[in-house]
Amino acid sequence: MNSHYSAIILAGGEGTRLRPITLSIPKPLVKISGKPIINYLVEPLSSISFVDDINITISYLKDQFYTVPFSSKVNLIESLEYENMYYSFIQAIQGAKNEKVICLSSDLYIEEKTFNYSIDYFENSKSDVCVFLKKYKTEGHKKWVWNINENNRLIDIEISDTQTVYEKFMIILDRKLIHSLTDSFTKNLGTTTNEFVSLEKFNTGWIYLLKRLIEQDNTFIEVKFLDDILLNLNTHSDLEKIEQYLTNKELI
Repeated sequence: MNSHYSAIILAGGEGTRLRPITLSIPKPLVKISGKPIINYLVEPLSSISFVDDINITISYLKDQFYTVPFSSKVNLIESLEYENMYYSFIQAIQGAKNEKVICLSSDLYIEEKTFNYSIDYFENSKSDVCVFLKKYKTEGHKKWVWNINENNRLIDIEISDTQTVYEKFMIILDRKLIHSLTDSFTKNLGTTTNEFVSLEKFNTGWIYLLKRLIEQDNTFIEVKFLDDILLNLNTHSDLEKIEQYLTNKELI
């Protein structure tokens, strides 16, 4: 593999569904089997030789992140808007070392082999963006409908109460695609966030980013469905599920 990659992990949210735990600790630093959930992302990424930098956006209770002995590849980026994932992402990607970027939320457990497979898949694809999805059985998640064509190209994303839940757990893209978005949506980056704050929360995260990229006619966004282990920390029951999996290495 000749390409080098940067990683962005968004870790600035309040984690309201995990209260009261997250009243005193950021959700990415909640410990599972003895270490913060975010380290289950940072450690495998740090071990991949061609991932040069891991950029973590922080905001809520941000001082606690500076006490964690992260890998030397980690850069902590203080986000100006913890309620706006898209804004944090744009802020972080401008400081990434490489053009190819692995994008993640901080509340996931993903196995190292999944990182290696996903990066290799993107490297050998002809896509500008790869979105990796897994069928997710837990109720209470937004039921995103991923409209794709016969070539697995993403056409649109909608919400439905009747569709099967597919959880996105990794996006890999070429940073050059973001330049036009930066010009269009972040002209005042660092001084004002008014144009973002008015948007509803689900329109300020990864879905918002993907929908903006879909609008660019020449951008090929490929959807890839995987069966790999994905555990998402949103609720107290998720916390128990991940703890049990890491203890017994079998899903509930």
